[in-house]
Amino acid sequence: MLRLSRKGWNNVLIFSTLFMIFLFNGMHHKLFTSSESQSSHQAIIPQTELILTLDMPNLSIERIGRGWRIVPEPKTNISEQRLHSLLQNWKNLTGERLASDDIAKWQSETPNKVAVFWFAGATQGYVIKWFNNGSEAVLNSPAGWFSVSQNQPLNELWLTQ
Repeated sequence: MLRLSRKGWNNVLIFSTLFMIFLFNGMHHKLFTSSESQSSHQAIIPQTELILTLDMPNLSIERIGRGWRIVPEPKTNISEQRLHSLLQNWKNLTGERLASDDIAKWQSETPNKVAVFWFAGATQGYVIKWFNNGSEAVLNSPAGWFSVSQNQPLNELWLTQ
């Protein structure tokens, strides 16, 4: 049997505890990091940001407390639930990062629509340019160029008056 002094056993406990902490920390990153998260799909809107205003062509959607309103007032009544759903669709929108040769063909195009998100504490808007040629939808945001799959609710991202 191993005979250690009290100080020796304390050192054994300290080092074994540190070893277990490093082991579990490393296992956590290894177990919960999937290959999907390392793919080129990523959220278009930063998930941690609080949206205060969304500027769209001819209208703005503004946060009021926990609710939303449209400025200027639309001719048809749009429910607050519809506005909340629209902003959730933007928050959940993901895209696949475009390769540099694909970006070149879109840079000379004029965007079909532009949306500007204003986040809490931000001094500049988060501008998203929407390009659509019928078969393909592409977004240009400060995070880069993304191809958006057609199975996402693309028609649920825009309000028109």
